Amino acid sequence: MSTRTLSYVVAKIADHAQVGGVHPHRFRHHVGYLMNERGGITAVQKQLGHRNIAYSAGYCQRTDDEMALYLETKTVPRYEAGK
Repeated sequence: MSTRTLSYVVAKIADHAQVGGVHPHRFRHHVGYLMNERGGITAVQKQLGHRNIAYSAGYCQRTDDEMALYLETKTVPRYEAGK
């Protein structure tokens, strides 16, 4: 499947679902985010085929809203003195 065909299919599905702002590159970013959470930046680099890890770092950045949601859903280990 060509890139253009994939873009067309994604656009049609998004229109049908009445969801805006959906495009194939957004899926690529999502995969980058998931890979970073599960395997770190080197996993992102390998999965997305980047030669330079600096390109992978862009896929690992979160917006303020995404970071707030992440922090709301994660527990932070408590520090206990003497341990």
